[in-house]
Amino acid sequence: MKYILLAAIIFSIAMYSCGNSSQNNQGKNADTMLESAPSGEILFNQNCKVCHSLNAAASSGMAPVLDSVKTHWIDKNALASFIKNASENKNVNAHTTALFAEWQSKPQMPPFMGFTDKEVIAIAEYLYQHAN
Repeated sequence: MKYILLAAIIFSIAMYSCGNSSQNNQGKNADTMLESAPSGEILFNQNCKVCHSLNAAASSGMAPVLDSVKTHWIDKNALASFIKNASENKNVNAHTTALFAEWQSKPQMPPFMGFTDKEVIAIAEYLYQHAN
């Protein structure tokens, strides 16, 4: 019962944090948003790090470790699409299909519908630079 409650709390936190970064950009023109867009590292730390780690030694056990992004995601745009809405892209390649099968008993990654394409691409770029 404790684990279910803990998972529900963490899932709620993750859901709350998804999409909040873009709400502050409403009403700004595209050039201003591009200049003030948070870096991929900031976005990852604020929205992804609660569940994901870039290092197997620091795994939360809540979600897959992102230590082999370059190996499994040759196309950064496909990675960005997966980040934005994983459940819609869960069968994009053999790796994602296996991940969903392995982690199906855990809370699933929520869609990041409130993020701009630039923000999602920034996260993908950060992962490419910092994950093996």
